Amino acid sequence: MTDPSTVDPSELRSANLTDSWIALAVGFAVLALHTGIAALIDFEGKFVKYNLAAQQAVDGVLPSIRLVDLSPLYFELCLLIERLFPGSDLALDEIEWIQRLAVAASAGLLYLVLASRLSRAWALAGAGVFAFEPHVLVYERIYEPEVLLVFFLLGCMAAVERRSAGSAAVAGVFAACAIATRPTFLLLFIVLGPVFYILRGDRDRSLAVRTIAFLLPVLLCGVLLSQRSERITGDWSTPVMNPGTVFFEGNHPLSRGTSAAYSPVVAHMVIVDPNVPDEAHVRYRRVVTHALRKNVSVAEVNSFWAGKALAFIRAEPMTYLKRTAAKALRLFRDHRWHDTGTAADYEAALPPMPGVFAALSALGLLGLLWEIGRLRENLFFYAYALAQIAVMLVFYVSARQQIVMVPPLIFFAAAASRRVVQLRGRETAWLLALVLLFVLFMGRDDAVRDYAHREAGGALADLYAREIEQDTSRLYTPDPEAAAQMIAASSWLVEENPPGNVAQDHEGLVEAAARVLTARPDRDVYDEFDLATLELKAGALNAAQARFATVVANGALPDRGYDQPSDPLFYLGRIAGLQGRVDEAIAFLQRALERTPGDPYVLAEMMALQDKPELREVIHRYYSSLDAQMLLGQAYLTHGRNSEAIVELKALVKSLPDLHRGRVMLAVAYANAGRLEEGVEMYLESMRIRSNRALWSDEISKLFSDWAASRPGELDVQFQAAKVLYFHGRYRRALDLLLALEAGPGRVRDFVRKIRDSIAENPKPL
Repeated sequence: MTDPSTVDPSELRSANLTDSWIALAVGFAVLALHTGIAALIDFEGKFVKYNLAAQQAVDGVLPSIRLVDLSPLYFELCLLIERLFPGSDLALDEIEWIQRLAVAASAGLLYLVLASRLSRAWALAGAGVFAFEPHVLVYERIYEPEVLLVFFLLGCMAAVERRSAGSAAVAGVFAACAIATRPTFLLLFIVLGPVFYILRGDRDRSLAVRTIAFLLPVLLCGVLLSQRSERITGDWSTPVMNPGTVFFEGNHPLSRGTSAAYSPVVAHMVIVDPNVPDEAHVRYRRVVTHALRKNVSVAEVNSFWAGKALAFIRAEPMTYLKRTAAKALRLFRDHRWHDTGTAADYEAALPPMPGVFAALSALGLLGLLWEIGRLRENLFFYAYALAQIAVMLVFYVSARQQIVMVPPLIFFAAAASRRVVQLRGRETAWLLALVLLFVLFMGRDDAVRDYAHREAGGALADLYAREIEQDTSRLYTPDPEAAAQMIAASSWLVEENPPGNVAQDHEGLVEAAARVLTARPDRDVYDEFDLATLELKAGALNAAQARFATVVANGALPDRGYDQPSDPLFYLGRIAGLQGRVDEAIAFLQRALERTPGDPYVLAEMMALQDKPELREVIHRYYSSLDAQMLLGQAYLTHGRNSEAIVELKALVKSLPDLHRGRVMLAVAYANAGRLEEGVEMYLESMRIRSNRALWSDEISKLFSDWAASRPGELDVQFQAAKVLYFHGRYRRALDLLLALEAGPGRVRDFVRKIRDSIAENPKPL
């Protein structure tokens, strides 16, 4: 690269003007390209957390404390658009256009930055890669702040290169906007700006002027964010965007460091209000409020959850180091770990582009090494890349975070490519390293294969769910075969999302799902794991045991996060416990705990088998008392310890009265203990909270059948029991209850007709 100080100023100005026009042309070309892609791929999915929050803010119903959960600048942008286009889809369209413009402008800015360091040809190539990079294409249409953050960071780098005070001020404004988008950049820019000017500038008055011009908007942004925090929370130092909960999500025992992983109780809380944007933050606060027995501040919520993860890290440092190393590899893999389902759906709608990110990563890492001699002039790129890598290593790896790393990877990849071309095959060792890195990043390890398995299963389950919803040929009930296919595709959700009103007179839904999955000829080890969980739930213990043993022998360790226990050793321990082989069960569970230290499902299962209070304390230490109550209640219930289950689940329901799952489990515990009236009352209350999921179907059906038998001739009892039995797919039993009545009002006769129609829709298979 030519030193600008040796070039005639008029020639430099002409070159800069030419580059500016090329950058503008690049921006327009990318805008036209992405507009065409959006027109060709009609995508209905929307992830509208910020837009929903903005609508509620305009309506005056958004609690001010929720502002802490959101990116400040991006929220204000959505709020402005919502005020300009209130209550219409036009607001979403405008946000999408703003993000598309930001991507187009980012491509132009990237060209400028690369052209000043490499050459116009390499700069054009880099801008072209940016335009087609999968992360960029996906997240341009997902309403999250990362696209704008990339624009502000590139704007800062483009402006900071210029040697005038005005350019320094512009760079500072871009840096301030980046900070306002993600406040964690504040300290980085306070340090980075002055250091960059010291390394690059002359040691004279202009150095101080440029440094001050850069820092003023940065510091002003910091002051404004502090004032905003003081206004919202009463504490100027309160963190924004909940770093404590995000740190927990990436580092607790069940987390594999890919995408957001909630605690079990946070994940299973019933939605307080489906119109609450990013409602998980509300759940996190509720748990801390219960734990501390007071109204909690944002700082206390972050401290509570970060403390849980830190306790685990201190207790298991080697596990933490191994997981961090795994995160470092996953940072560069050619696989996107989406933390929003909408992003995964949109990527599936795009043409596949395998190898783009792997090539960028392989070349970028070599370029990062090769360019170390030019650290001074590339300081912003190094700081930018390493800061984002550090964020993902500290928190978790997700595609939404990886997009921020794309521009520096493109720069270092372009620098490496230029050097590879210059090598002309002479440096075989470097070329071999490049190939090996590419192969490594293209590889699909167990985590990638399992993630792809779950993504494919979830997509298939969604297809069947839509088929069920759109099937207008059936009068009242879903198609049992479609429901079985849906459960078979996503068996990890069977304990939380089984549909209601599915016929189960002749075959239970879980048994049907197991049958469907058994019939698939191309099952892999993760399908075998899923099938074994279904067989266990259906009561086929021996078949499940043999299948779990096969999965263990294969060495697979699936990741089901908070949806269900993940380790096949856990299930072997559960089966052994159910069969009375307690010592063998404990041995299996100990092995599972060695593989995943602190796993709360394993700890709860061990507690249900051997009553060691210290096991409960470990769950408290890494999660919460509510997690312990929910998991222990379920474990006690599984092993027939109904009195202990009732104690745990009553405490859970008292603390979380709207936890549908907790109420259903408590109803089952009451039923198993012979307390039918209490079980019925608890279940009916749960149905008033959330009536569209048939949890613990066999046990609840038995509860209401027994309740009806205990109170013969009572119309309201028989009618209520029949309704619940119908909901759980026991049509014939529901019909028997109503036909046993000598006479009934019109509502009974109408329901009898409905049941008969449902039975006719679902005849016994030949």
